[in-house]
Amino acid sequence: MKHLDFNHIRRLAATLLVALLVPLGAWAQQYDFTATVDGNTLYFKITDATNHYVSVVSPSSSGWYNFTKPTGAVNLPATVTNESTDYTLTAIGNYAFSECADVTGISLPNTVKTIGYNAFQHTGLTSLDLDIETIGGNAFTGCTEGLPATAHECRQRCTRRHCLR
Repeated sequence: MKHLDFNHIRRLAATLLVALLVPLGAWAQQYDFTATVDGNTLYFKITDATNHYVSVVSPSSSGWYNFTKPTGAVNLPATVTNESTDYTLTAIGNYAFSECADVTGISLPNTVKTIGYNAFQHTGLTSLDLDIETIGGNAFTGCTEGLPATAHECRQRCTRRHCLR
């Protein structure tokens, strides 16, 4: 039987502590505040505090795990209020609605100019209302048949404001 010295025990304890803390960081909060939209709790990240811009994001860096996912048709507002400050919604963050299979429609205000990577990946979208300048890769991967799978397809298949199945 090997004898453990104090330094060996310290190294084991430090390794165990790191092993326990690393997974906690995997579920780091990504949002600054929440708001209720069409009965769904949505999560917002302040992207420009001076101009009061926000993006809608997933609640944690591991997505919607352990959070109630939005459902139905979601009509995103042009502005959301937090602590008496109105913020303009300018973007849909990367993975914002990813894996939200019960989201069937999204209506975006004209203030939204960017859709992030995988933003609507594996949702149940059957309709989409948009006027977007920038669409991230795979924004619609795995969506219901008939919706665009890539930004290129979306630009080719969508009229100026509507992309419907």
